[in-house]
Amino acid sequence: MKLSLYVGETQDIERSLQAIAEAERRGLHGVWLPGGLALDTLTVLALAAGRTRRIRLGAGITYAWPRHPLTLAQQALTLAAASGGRFELGIGTGHRRMMEQTFGLPWEAPVERMFEYGTVLRALFDEGRASHAGRHYRVEAALWLAERAPVPIVVGTLGEEMCRAAGRFANAIMTWLAPAFYLASVVLPAARQGAEEAGRPVPRIVAAVPAALASEPSAVLDGLNTAFGGMARAPSYLGMLERAGLARPADERGWTEEMLDTVVAWGDRAGVHARVRELEDAGADEVVLWPFPAGDDPAASLAATLDAMQELAAR
Repeated sequence: MKLSLYVGETQDIERSLQAIAEAERRGLHGVWLPGGLALDTLTVLALAAGRTRRIRLGAGITYAWPRHPLTLAQQALTLAAASGGRFELGIGTGHRRMMEQTFGLPWEAPVERMFEYGTVLRALFDEGRASHAGRHYRVEAALWLAERAPVPIVVGTLGEEMCRAAGRFANAIMTWLAPAFYLASVVLPAARQGAEEAGRPVPRIVAAVPAALASEPSAVLDGLNTAFGGMARAPSYLGMLERAGLARPADERGWTEEMLDTVVAWGDRAGVHARVRELEDAGADEVVLWPFPAGDDPAASLAATLDAMQELAAR
């Protein structure tokens, strides 16, 4: 069982570093930091490398399009060296609206473009050089480094076609909000097909879900919508949950109880542990929990969830 923590703090450097150090102290396998428009994930992880010794450090997920693959490869290899090979690079397309409106970038052939991006990264990581002339990227470069620590490529995705493409070059696929059934019936088969076509090992599955140690459903649902309610309007998440068989994952207020009961790790310790085991049984090699506060005492709620994670990791 590989149990890791999603570090939700993205605005304060010191609190982020303290959360990562605390995760290592509690014996968790790794930490993952989300991408976004706050602190730079790779910079925070580079700082964390100097404060930790064992824990895996994951960027989950870095937006690929705003960063050229050659530039990102330099950053990733530098961080891998600084951390003694503990770094994992997560890449993803982000959401269409963000790419087009926030970054002003075209949303064109995302699967094809991601495959090219990953192909360039794979060559730079494995061989230290890339010679690629594609529709989206043209790269002719070598990286002159004293050492080149391995950098696993993790693709953040939910779509079947992207999972298949990731199987052709990635070391792992990371999902967010995906139910166990969807992992077993869509993500893993598509990744396996892509890997077999490319003659590569099947990517590991890293499954990330929200978590709260709390027994009152209304309080947990309120906490879920306070923390992640904005995601209930994202077409990628809604579409995935509907394809997974949820009749009503969201409504005008945000996420519904159906989504809560199908996706979120919540309840008492047995309930949280059961969700983790469910994801593991469905094919997840690593489960990542993102704690959110539920109830009248947010600090106590978060601490209780971390206690439950520590207990499960120790097993």
